[in-house]
Amino acid sequence: MAGHEAHTIEVPNDAELLQAQADLWRHSLYYLTSMGLRCAIKLGIPTAIHRLGGAASVHDLITKLSLPAGKEPFLRRLMRVLVTSGVFAADGRPGARSTVDVERYRLTPLSRILVDGVVADEHHSQTSFVLAATSRHYLEASLGLDEWFRKDVPEGEPLPSPFEDVHGAALFDESTPLLDPELDAVVNEGLAAHDNLGIGTILRECRNLFRGVKSLTDCCGGDGTTARAVVKAYPHIKCTVLDLPKVIDKAPKDDGVNYVAGDLFHTVPPSQAVMLKLVLHHWSDDDCVKILAQCRKAIPSREEGGKVIIIEILVGPSLGPVMFEAQLMMDMLMLVNTRGRQRDESDWENLFLKAGFSDYKIVKMLGARGPSHLIPPTDDELLQAQADLWRHSLSYLTPMALRCAVKLGIPTAIHRAGGQSTLPDLITSLSLPSSKLPFLRRLMRLLVNSDIFTLTTTTTTGVHVYGLTPLSLFLVDGAYFADADVDDGHTNQSAFVLAATSPHYVEAALGLDDWFRADDDYVSPFEAAHDAPLLHETRAVADAELSALVGEALVAQNHMGIGLALRESRAVFEGMESLVDCGGGDGATARAIVRAFPGIRCTVLDLPQVIDTAPKVTDAGVEFVAGDMFSHVPPAQAVLLKYVLSHWSDEECVKILTQCKKAIPSREAGGKVIIKDVVVGTSSGQMLEAELLMDMAMMVMTSGRERDEQEWHEIFTNSGFSDYKIMNKLVSAALSH
Repeated sequence: MAGHEAHTIEVPNDAELLQAQADLWRHSLYYLTSMGLRCAIKLGIPTAIHRLGGAASVHDLITKLSLPAGKEPFLRRLMRVLVTSGVFAADGRPGARSTVDVERYRLTPLSRILVDGVVADEHHSQTSFVLAATSRHYLEASLGLDEWFRKDVPEGEPLPSPFEDVHGAALFDESTPLLDPELDAVVNEGLAAHDNLGIGTILRECRNLFRGVKSLTDCCGGDGTTARAVVKAYPHIKCTVLDLPKVIDKAPKDDGVNYVAGDLFHTVPPSQAVMLKLVLHHWSDDDCVKILAQCRKAIPSREEGGKVIIIEILVGPSLGPVMFEAQLMMDMLMLVNTRGRQRDESDWENLFLKAGFSDYKIVKMLGARGPSHLIPPTDDELLQAQADLWRHSLSYLTPMALRCAVKLGIPTAIHRAGGQSTLPDLITSLSLPSSKLPFLRRLMRLLVNSDIFTLTTTTTTGVHVYGLTPLSLFLVDGAYFADADVDDGHTNQSAFVLAATSPHYVEAALGLDDWFRADDDYVSPFEAAHDAPLLHETRAVADAELSALVGEALVAQNHMGIGLALRESRAVFEGMESLVDCGGGDGATARAIVRAFPGIRCTVLDLPQVIDTAPKVTDAGVEFVAGDMFSHVPPAQAVLLKYVLSHWSDEECVKILTQCKKAIPSREAGGKVIIKDVVVGTSSGQMLEAELLMDMAMMVMTSGRERDEQEWHEIFTNSGFSDYKIMNKLVSAALSH
């Protein structure tokens, strides 16, 4: 009995179940925001809007960017996600026919810093930062995160980053150009652009830092942009730029700035002050101590005005949840691609003390890093733009962290530990190397902030304890809900997470800009990348493992919340005598309907290969029929389409609904088609965000889409239905004719 109880989970309530569904979609598909932003930059959308006078319709963009006219509806869907994310703003009405009301897109503070070709003081385009952050190499490193956690290294050897582990080369090292010269170039461009962002603001807002300084060494100062800005603002300061020879060789030789080729690990040119601007987060604690020790040697005593100026991220929630999320994503970026980290004040204090400094002072907190924020127009907009640049460029790291947690088995480990677990407990139960404990803490910090796990601190010992949320409850293997109605039985959603974040899906999303440019017969980006549609028998031949995983994911999604849907929509099924569940898979929905409404006879219609694997022993009142809903739907009083139509194009949906219409009797005889699917726009906030991300997934992986009420109405009308009714957010429509 005890063993039986150990595998039960407390039942989430209806609100928690709905939120868990939204969170599952959001956190599994967030990488599509990063990929959408990458696509927009590679297509040149921010620059096009700027050159069109600051506002542009989808049609304007299609023309300006020389994209095929057939891609216009898809570009509208891409822009819808990016508008919701705050990358762009929109005026007018989506889908408006009038030229007066047509939706036009404008730049936001974030997309303004993604405009290329603008020559203006303090404008540093961040496009290369986004392209580097979303590069194939970075994504491949994050996909291998779970394997990296399992690997140990011999004692005394440095721990390689996941990037090094996957690619055999270290970022910012001589090995990077050997791995991929193009990657090396875009990474260095991105680093320079990002480091130069907001220099003027730093100099204006932090004047006291430079007051009385006569000489300054800018370590890793690159092309001298920061040093030149310092000299321009404070002509009395003698500036020296220290960087590697390959960087200094390309630097412009400006009056007032001295360039020195060298290595800050070995020596730093003497000066009254040394500046480290966004340098230390790339390095491990031990390396930072070595760097700071060299800086300490280079400066005079405190009494003589000696100081080290550090401009860096200070991790903490004091600047609000959006900024904190951005900081944690930047920390994950460091974990995946370097040996460095983003640090909180306690971490910084420890470094300073180890390097021999007796005192430090946080001068000013501006934005996500201190002491700097972004460029005009207003401080609030700039703070948001900086956070959004990081969040939307790096949003793929949340799905990759979730994927890692699922593959490591963290939700199951916490559940089997009684619902609570410390980091050492997780390291032990998952058989991970003890050296990975600090990295696991950083992974869990991001996932806690994303509400995937909970974190509490015991009052007696101060130990951090992790627990499960309604979302992570659905990622536990081998468990069921205690005392639950059978129709709400626990359905593990791990397959959905692993399918949604699979390398095949990610690769398709990476090629989105090329797909937009292609002017050929329509295929999805997935099919363009892999030469086979996702939901097709050729995919099973090409990759049986992916096909099986996708099948498991579809089944898991269809099972989730069956009981809730039936409870919320009883009126739809009451009095019904027969029903066909199209695409009903293993019959879970049909069995739930029969148990809730014993008077209904259910037929499950699906492809032969699905029906062949369906359970042979099932509830009375459920039968299985092999067939194709495009060709024929068995006659019944009602037909159910549960998460089916979103996978198909409008034309294909009309064909399916036409067959459904043939299968049911007249409205007077109770004939109806019941559709359980997303109706975009009936929700807001996180639920709307989840719906739009799912629509992006449909666009990238299939020929389908998520639809708003107007789009559903057009499909229903084209299928010959004269009436429909939106029942609620669970059952989108009941059709009759």
